[in-house]
Amino acid sequence: MQEEYDALIKNQTWELVTRDLSNTVVDCKWLYRIKRKANGSIDRFRALLVAKGFTQHTGLDFHETFSPIVKPATDRTKSGTSLFVWKHMAVTICVLVYVDDIIITGNHPKVIKFFINSLAARFSLKDLGYLNYFLGVDIKHIPDGLILSQSKYILDILSELDMENYKGVYTPMCSIVPLRVVDGSPHTDVTRYRRTLGKLQYLSLTWPDISYAVNKLSQFLHIPIDEHWKAVKRVLWYLKETASLGLRIIHSSDSNLYMYVDADWAANPNDRISTSGYILFFGPNPVSWSLKKQCVVARSSTEAEYKFVANALAELTWVRNLLHKLHVTISKTPTIYCDNVRVTYLSHNPVFHTRMKHVVVDFAYVRDQVQDHRVHVTHTHACDQLADTFTKPLPKSAFTRCRSKLGIIAPCVPRRGVLTISVGC
Repeated sequence: MQEEYDALIKNQTWELVTRDLSNTVVDCKWLYRIKRKANGSIDRFRALLVAKGFTQHTGLDFHETFSPIVKPATDRTKSGTSLFVWKHMAVTICVLVYVDDIIITGNHPKVIKFFINSLAARFSLKDLGYLNYFLGVDIKHIPDGLILSQSKYILDILSELDMENYKGVYTPMCSIVPLRVVDGSPHTDVTRYRRTLGKLQYLSLTWPDISYAVNKLSQFLHIPIDEHWKAVKRVLWYLKETASLGLRIIHSSDSNLYMYVDADWAANPNDRISTSGYILFFGPNPVSWSLKKQCVVARSSTEAEYKFVANALAELTWVRNLLHKLHVTISKTPTIYCDNVRVTYLSHNPVFHTRMKHVVVDFAYVRDQVQDHRVHVTHTHACDQLADTFTKPLPKSAFTRCRSKLGIIAPCVPRRGVLTISVGC
């Protein structure tokens, strides 16, 4: 506690002022945490002095909050670029901040060390050495890259719910019986349902294969029934079966962008709103993925998929700009793959625009990008559509095939690789 207090004073975290009786004073309290290593052993004990922000009310005591958080896609893109880009560039340092946890990577060890020492001279921090464990994600170094795993996080969830001894399954969701909003017995512990879904949401940062199940189950947070909780337990059984797997980020000379986009048109039996998803690859490595239930009912499968092509294109453009800032050269035009032939034709042929006036903004955005050769929209066969994992529950064979292509594999023997430093303030 004294070390934490001394650090706050050294960093000039606050300044003493005369109390204004017209304003509410936000109290603070001490939190105690045990920091553990990836193998579960105790690393250090930590005391935190935090403000009781929960005593404030939005619009009354504050209007907005901000804390620096790195976007997960940025972290995965950085991991992919650091495996091969640093060799061919000038001295470069990349700093990724998540509140008070920082990842520092670059291509010159002495410059990185100088940068860390400069931070230490101004702030109180601890150099944790090579990146092995960060925010619940275990980073394993393999001969040709990295594997991101959350095995310990999974085991902690199973232990908390007393499910360590349950038998595992091979898919996270049943592909036969869809979940519905129906009358049934309300789940006796709504808080447990919501708490578990929140943890699964965080787990999907490195487990894209559970994204659809988590998204679907999150649609029943307002009033979950027992059937929904059984579906949550199935996801947990799947995680128990596959806890040893991880997301692979490998070295590759391919520095191009490939995106798969798919939509499950009118599949929701309750409101007939479509679900759309995409996954973006930087070379062979998945760096960004998302799935969303669309806001309105689409009148055709073309409309449902085309609207999400526009959303996916915005993400692709953002990652492309990020790579440009990292001085990564993309040799080929980025490609978006979809299994709807009409969407492919529509993105190239402006004559069809009269049929799609109700999505004219998305049409104009995608068409302009295609005509300027900034992106290429092409057709892919349905059996090669990797985004199917994000839009519908798949049977075991199809799901296992897609999971493998997403780069989710069993870790190999770890070894030190990329010079990536993790520090904590």
